[in-house]
Amino acid sequence: MSAPLPVEAQLQEHMERRTAAGFKGPLDDALWLDVIGAYQKQLRKSREEYVAIGARGAEAIPQIDFEIGFCARFLPKQASDDEVRAIVRETLARLGVSDAKQAGRVVGDVMKAHKGKLEAAAVKRIVDEELAPKS
Repeated sequence: MSAPLPVEAQLQEHMERRTAAGFKGPLDDALWLDVIGAYQKQLRKSREEYVAIGARGAEAIPQIDFEIGFCARFLPKQASDDEVRAIVRETLARLGVSDAKQAGRVVGDVMKAHKGKLEAAAVKRIVDEELAPKS
């Protein structure tokens, strides 16, 4: 099970990224947003794992939820499902994609164009819904 990183680990991650060989990026808010976003993503994954183990993991969930919410205060507001669906539909039309086998291409295009503003899992879910055969 993935254990959530403490704040000290986030600081260490920031330090490692900015002192890594070949790092040429600016030491700005974008670096912090990337570190916090990666931490929040890890928390979400940990939460799923704790939920999956049932009662044994239940006591950790409130703390994880608190940390996810705390991180959200510093990150850009994520787009709603309706906003993601509009972006996905526009991308599908622009790329001319109608085959579910090209879902990965669509997800990649959307995520590249909207870096940091959309949650990848939501984009993938909506792309799959939009490309699903209509009954």
